Amino acid sequence: MKNIVILGATSGIAEQAARLYAADACRLLLVARNASHLEEIAADLRVRGADHVHCLVSDLADVEAMPRLAADIAAQMPSVDALWIAHGTLPDEAACQRDPSLTAQTLIVNGLSPVLLVSHLLNQSGLTLSKLVVLSSVAGDTGRPSIATYGSAKAMLSYYLTAMHRAGSTDRTAVYLIKPGVVKTRMTAHLQHGLLSAEAPAVAAKIRRIVETRGPGSYYVPSIWWLVMMVVRHMPAMVLRRL
Repeated sequence: MKNIVILGATSGIAEQAARLYAADACRLLLVARNASHLEEIAADLRVRGADHVHCLVSDLADVEAMPRLAADIAAQMPSVDALWIAHGTLPDEAACQRDPSLTAQTLIVNGLSPVLLVSHLLNQSGLTLSKLVVLSSVAGDTGRPSIATYGSAKAMLSYYLTAMHRAGSTDRTAVYLIKPGVVKTRMTAHLQHGLLSAEAPAVAAKIRRIVETRGPGSYYVPSIWWLVMMVVRHMPAMVLRRL
């Protein structure tokens, strides 16, 4: 029986991952800010076979609350087999350009928040963390004007985790940096989905397989995005401006 913690548990990929763990009778600790939605998901997971489901209500954008959250996680589940950081938002880029406060909030939620959470969790006394799974995005791989703010936040997150891994700062915990492509969730419902758009259950299953069968590192999910982003990174600026 494994102990699993999921931060941002009401997000699309995270909810599907929780269902996979529930089917294997894992013990689950779920963290999100929407208490009612969190309890609905917890009730569903209990029916699906989870051995135990506990909920912590926390706004993951509140950086001042992170030390307390890390301590609460350690108190509820001192030995964790896998902890997922999966929260985020995708605002309209034009709105971000008009509103500096929205830009700041986007950078905090998608970049600064997960970076600080990683730092607090890895330094939390009384917490043994075997695997840390952090969802970034392919959006952080290149400068696309249409997602400049969101992409900048994800670039920060990806850079931080890559640098920590190379410096050996995560030797006691296996860290998995996951870069999904476009996934069909509530967050992306307003987008036009093309051939490369993936379903959340399939993406969650792929991530879990990576975590269970492969070593720590950076992974594109689905893996085709490795090739897609290699091509995008070499596109002329005049082409990128249209994407």
